[in-house]
Amino acid sequence: MREISKKLLIFQLVVSIIIEGIVLLSPYKPYWKSLLAGSTMSCAMAFFAWVIFWQMPKVIRAKTFYRIMLLCEAIKWLIVYLLSVIFMSYLKLMSLWILIGFSVVYITSYGLLLLLVRQNGSRTQR
Repeated sequence: MREISKKLLIFQLVVSIIIEGIVLLSPYKPYWKSLLAGSTMSCAMAFFAWVIFWQMPKVIRAKTFYRIMLLCEAIKWLIVYLLSVIFMSYLKLMSLWILIGFSVVYITSYGLLLLLVRQNGSRTQR
C-alpha cells in the first residue's frame, strides 16, 4: 500500500500541474486559485493516506487493514470538509471551481493508477 499511495500522490501532483497549466492558458484564468484549492485537497488526501501507510508494516492482518482503511477514509473526507470550509468561507474562493479541481484530479489520478500500475501477482503466469 505504501508504493500505491505514493504513486497515487505522484499522479495527483502531475495531473494538478497539467490542469493548472491548461486553466492558466484558457479564458477561465480568473478561477485558477479555486481550481488550485480543489486539486490541493485531492493531493492532501493522498498525502495523508501515504503518511498512514508509511508507518505500517508490509504484512498485517486483514482486520487491522480494514480498520486502517476506515480510519484513512474518515480522515480523507474530514480533510475535504475542513479545507472546503476554509477555502470557501475565509478565502472566498468559488465553490464550483473547487469541486471541479478536486473531482478532476481525484478521478483522473485513480483512473491512471488503475490503468498504468500493474499489481504484483495480478496476472497468472502460464
